Amino acid sequence: MNCASPGLWGCRRATAGTTRNTRLVRRVGVLTDPEQDTANLELGDLFDLEEIQRIQDAFAAATGVASIITAPDGTPITRPSNFCRLCEQVIRGTDKGRCNCYRSDAVLGRHHPEGPVIQLCLSGGLWDAGTSLSAGDRHIANWLIGQVRDEAVDEAAMLAYAREIGADEAEFSSALAEVTRMPRAQFEKICGALYLIGNQMSRLALRNLQQARFITERQRLEEQLRQAQKLEAVGQLAGGVAHDFNNILTAQFMHLALLQDRTDLPPDVVEALGALQTGARMAADLTRQLLAFSRRQILQIQPIELNDLLANLLKLFRRVLGEHIELQIVPAPAPVWIQGDGGMVEQVVINLVVNARDAMPRGGILRLVCDTVELPASGRLEHPEARAGAFAQLTVSDSGCGMAPETMQHIFEPFFTTKAVGAGTGLGLATVYGIVKQHQGWVEVASRPSTGTIFRVYLPLAEEAAPSEPSSTLSAVADPGAGQLILAVEDEEPVRKVLAAFLRRQGYRVLEAVDGKEALALWAQHHEEIRLLFTDMVMPGGIDGRELAERLLSEVPALRVVLASGYSQELAQQGLPAARCTFLAKPYDKAGVAAAVRAALEPAG
Repeated sequence: MNCASPGLWGCRRATAGTTRNTRLVRRVGVLTDPEQDTANLELGDLFDLEEIQRIQDAFAAATGVASIITAPDGTPITRPSNFCRLCEQVIRGTDKGRCNCYRSDAVLGRHHPEGPVIQLCLSGGLWDAGTSLSAGDRHIANWLIGQVRDEAVDEAAMLAYAREIGADEAEFSSALAEVTRMPRAQFEKICGALYLIGNQMSRLALRNLQQARFITERQRLEEQLRQAQKLEAVGQLAGGVAHDFNNILTAQFMHLALLQDRTDLPPDVVEALGALQTGARMAADLTRQLLAFSRRQILQIQPIELNDLLANLLKLFRRVLGEHIELQIVPAPAPVWIQGDGGMVEQVVINLVVNARDAMPRGGILRLVCDTVELPASGRLEHPEARAGAFAQLTVSDSGCGMAPETMQHIFEPFFTTKAVGAGTGLGLATVYGIVKQHQGWVEVASRPSTGTIFRVYLPLAEEAAPSEPSSTLSAVADPGAGQLILAVEDEEPVRKVLAAFLRRQGYRVLEAVDGKEALALWAQHHEEIRLLFTDMVMPGGIDGRELAERLLSEVPALRVVLASGYSQELAQQGLPAARCTFLAKPYDKAGVAAAVRAALEPAG
């Protein structure tokens, strides 16, 4: 018998090739490819080749036939079993004999899913056969047997073939005597058994592939779920830290404002106060980023057209990127409307652009693509947070250094950075994650070392594409009060004291309460005079700011309310009448407090 393609039987032996560990790495890699990808699939990816070798050797010893398993292109996969000297050394020792072997091999090596191929080899009339091994539709190997002498062919005819190909007749005759003799019917039975074994191996190959990829997919989803849960836990921690930090900063801002209002301070003290205020604002920016990651920052929701948003940022991109990076912006063919906070969405894009820039210190290509996608209700979605529906898709891709899998597991965690100490806070991508999540979207990332990175941001499309009028912001200039009574509720004493002091200096009267219970007691005594409730959102004692406001408004609907919090406006005002409630973000300063109180006390228009 001969091999399935030129020069493989006898002339080329199957080698050990790579080490067992290398084969294992390749096997894991191929088995974890997408389910539909079988282009690189090989027999060794689905079976233990040493076990297959033992089965092949036993089959050859039991049947008396030669045996080998080859790849579809004829490359040996296993070592040959029971090869005869006539084929290996004598016939293939001549050019014509070897050429005839190649022609026979080519027929045996084709994909034959319907059954084994049985033929008389062109090289002297020996029986050969082969069956295909598959994994689904993928032809992965051939199991070839043969080198069996046909009892119907006499020795004279065989010697005539030796003379035809130019082989030594004496050596040919000696080697022919060593070849197993077998009638066709017996060889056909062996071929039938081989076909059954081949079919069973094909079914096992498909099953192994399906099971491996099912397990891999499940492990992938479980890992994504664990990562999402970890980010959720870190987000809760970050939100709590930011809330406490905001209270500290609020007190600092208010005390600084009170000191800066003094006109008797020497210049060096005024300069020091300015430096303190600058530091406090930097700390406030970090706090806002933490709140963005924890999805508790304030959102100013309005319709946003993403093509316009990218166009408006173009000048900034040019300044941020520099000339060594080529910027490509591909807008969607039609307007892409979402409901969101324009400043926050801009922050997402800017952070992704800066992240891409830092990945290309020697230059490269940065590509931003805006489009819409419709995700079906049926079918597998790659990301655990993905869902069916119509979404805006913003893709930011770079040709930079890329990321290893172990790095990608941490990129959305706050304070994680691969930059040098002092070169970054590690909050850029954490902010992206939090803002997108708060906009009911998600982020997908694809990256490999040296191949660049692709971020895909998905945001729900707006139901109505018509933009609304921009919401008015609170004026930083406010007239002083006229003695109105304000109930100020704040559990942090430094914040409450400085807030009350400032409001009194503004011309208001102030009642101070440390929590909801104390506020209700003061309300019971002074509810006829109290014009405004100024309350923190998160407080101890079982009554938060929103519940306190609900109780007081139920008694006096004309009461005005200022809700102060570092958390989102939607959370703070849920269930409260918007016309009577004003939201004030922490950390606030004197201008913000004055404007919020004045806006709340102004008669409804």
